[in-house]
Amino acid sequence: QPKNKYFLPTTEQLSENAFIRDDEICGYKIYQDTSKQKRGKLYSFILSKSAQQKINALKNIPLCCGKKFAVVLNGKPVFGAYFWNLISSFGCNWLTALAYCNGELELINRLPESNFDETKQDPRNDKALIEAFKSTGRLKEK
Repeated sequence: QPKNKYFLPTTEQLSENAFIRDDEICGYKIYQDTSKQKRGKLYSFILSKSAQQKINALKNIPLCCGKKFAVVLNGKPVFGAYFWNLISSFGCNWLTALAYCNGELELINRLPESNFDETKQDPRNDKALIEAFKSTGRLKEK
């Protein structure tokens, strides 16, 4: 059983400075998986070059447990997730994003795919988050 599980940081646990700022997020992409794997809807952040460089520069991400991060809207955490080491073979039963970015940061709902904690609602389709991207013209849907 993976030890990495659901978490939602409190406002007090947030860093004073965002790792990726709002102006470095070019969009939020929601699209249907058309591959043979059929994972349902896929979600990713479309990032600026500066945000990509920050993610690609992450060092010492533990193989066992990733590095926690939060997605924040108007100063309040919407959900927590893990940056995951590309070479890790450990599992995680919550949202992960591989710590390598080439324009998009896909939010994967489990590693391996059978481990997602189904007792928690998937926060990637949070109404307020989607509305915020829609209102700023940055929501990309397919």
